[in-house]
Amino acid sequence: MGSDGKEMAQCKACGKEYVNGGNKYGTSTLLRHISKCEKVPKGFANTDVSKLMLDQQGKLKARKTDQKVVHEMLSIAIIEHSLPFSFVECKIIRELLKYLCPDAKIPSRRALPQLM
Repeated sequence: MGSDGKEMAQCKACGKEYVNGGNKYGTSTLLRHISKCEKVPKGFANTDVSKLMLDQQGKLKARKTDQKVVHEMLSIAIIEHSLPFSFVECKIIRELLKYLCPDAKIPSRRALPQLM
């Protein structure tokens, strides 16, 4: 609550407060601020919520998938468990990987050895 008794919303990036709530004061002021706030990471304001995740500190951040890490982890799993390269083409494995990381590009069994 502000000093005038109105409900306030605060930008978590810079701390600036805006009147919030009710029919007269919605969230549009705060939303406009987020698109201009210098402390909000570039492109974050226009990010689809489904593309965000919580980090270990409980803060929202844009989810980015490093394809090299995906390929390296798949390679390690295949080598450590003596799996055939066709393992990456198993339907349920591909579905699992896409479920866990929708933007990951899963290599084919022919492309995987070249990435190792």
